[in-house]
Amino acid sequence: MLDRAARIWPRNSYILQGRIATEARYGDPSVALRLLTDLHSRPGGNTDAELADWRDFALARQSGDKATHAKYESHVMADLAARRLSVGQALVRATSLDDPDAAFFAASKATPNDPTDTEQFFRSPANKVRADARFLPLMAKTGVLAYWWKTGRWADYCDAADRPYDCRAVAAKLGF
Repeated sequence: MLDRAARIWPRNSYILQGRIATEARYGDPSVALRLLTDLHSRPGGNTDAELADWRDFALARQSGDKATHAKYESHVMADLAARRLSVGQALVRATSLDDPDAAFFAASKATPNDPTDTEQFFRSPANKVRADARFLPLMAKTGVLAYWWKTGRWADYCDAADRPYDCRAVAAKLGF
């Protein structure tokens, strides 16, 4: 769909950015790298530093190497601490790299002005984060667990046969 949109609107920055972001985060990082090196595929309005970060992120994800991921995540956490990245941006990177420790660290930096955006926790790259014992307490802090408890509408993974814990039992232990 993004390729079709790019053919129709070849210089639309939002479409170009969307193609890079989708491939870097969830698709094929080598495609993101190709798009970043092709001057016609690079979105306008990005600084050299932003484009370099996309490149570094795609390279880290492509490597599959824990040491490379850790090096990139230390850069992300430094950018988060310096407020060059939002909590949400850091969470997307951490979950896309399958790094629960970095994800929970980023979430711990949430403030009322930079809250934890929970959406990325429910994408497939965040499987390890959801399986982590720290996940439901985090969902309690964000208000998501209270919503599930009150409405009886639980996330799909809470009913999956291979879930690592019983969401309702953990919620009860957390005082819901």
